[in-house]
Amino acid sequence: METVVELLRTLTALPGIPGREEKVVDFLMKCGEAEPAKRWTDASGNAWVLGEGPDVPPVVFCAHMDEVGFRVKRIEADGRLSVVGHERLDLRTLASEVVQVWTEGGPVDAFVYMGQQTNMPRDYASMVPDTLRLDLGVCDRASAEALGVGTGDPVVFDPGFRRLAGSVLCAKAFDDRSGLAAILKALAFSRGKRKQRPLLLGSVQEEIGGHGAGAVEFPEKPGAVIIVDICGGEVYGLPEPDRRPILGRGPILHDGPTASRGLIRRFETLASEREIPVQHFAAAGRGADLSVLQKKSGGLPALGIILPMAFYHGPRGLIDASDVLNAGRLLAAALEDETFLERATKF
Repeated sequence: METVVELLRTLTALPGIPGREEKVVDFLMKCGEAEPAKRWTDASGNAWVLGEGPDVPPVVFCAHMDEVGFRVKRIEADGRLSVVGHERLDLRTLASEVVQVWTEGGPVDAFVYMGQQTNMPRDYASMVPDTLRLDLGVCDRASAEALGVGTGDPVVFDPGFRRLAGSVLCAKAFDDRSGLAAILKALAFSRGKRKQRPLLLGSVQEEIGGHGAGAVEFPEKPGAVIIVDICGGEVYGLPEPDRRPILGRGPILHDGPTASRGLIRRFETLASEREIPVQHFAAAGRGADLSVLQKKSGGLPALGIILPMAFYHGPRGLIDASDVLNAGRLLAAALEDETFLERATKF
């Protein structure tokens, strides 16, 4: 468990808004959890890690590397920054947050101002995207530029990492660094015991529509495609009181339109044999990368394995490290199963 917590601490601290995932790529190209492996990046910035295994079609495990965040739009005359990329977020979560502007010289802290009011009556109509500014602590454009800040610089939420009661963790970017962590642990757990060959795909630009997945060209035809991502309880139609308790009950087998019946059955069997807790939810939707990669692979069996998360697409959220650990165990079980592809492709 503690190795999972530390891996998540490291991964969530990395900046990686859509189109600027290079810090996460650098980590995957060097990470010891995946040793030994062949690693490369493609022209779109997607990261690939091919683990050792028998000469059979690889099982692709995909998790996206990008996180929700912003870009610097302009340095205003008063030294504050206007940004773009926040329009789809719940603006109520942003006021008074601390964020990091990643300049060429490293991160610079900034305070989020959104026209907050301290006197009654409070009229929150002024808290709109156009009023959002980042305060660097300076009072003019020249001072902001002296800090190295420039147009287009990535802006991410504060990387503070906290452990709550038990194994519940609080941080930014669990979406989808937790998926990467689960896959990396699966590679570590299965080392020397594999009957299947793993191919990790860290995709770019998922948060803006699966553009990285859309550019994928598989180096060889895979045997199956499995996406590891997060989801909140509202996706499964759970009422508000029931959303938070799904944390800690195991990864979710996402039974949506693109889910392979054979993959669901095989993972349920492996989970039962190894006493790995899993949850099974019916869903109407589908993940951005999952639907794209199923088409790119020629319609091969595909499945989303979902890590339950509370309060995502905001400055920070909650995840249970035990779910990440058990997802890693479940993926490792698939890699150690000699009949996995044969059974998983049966409908």
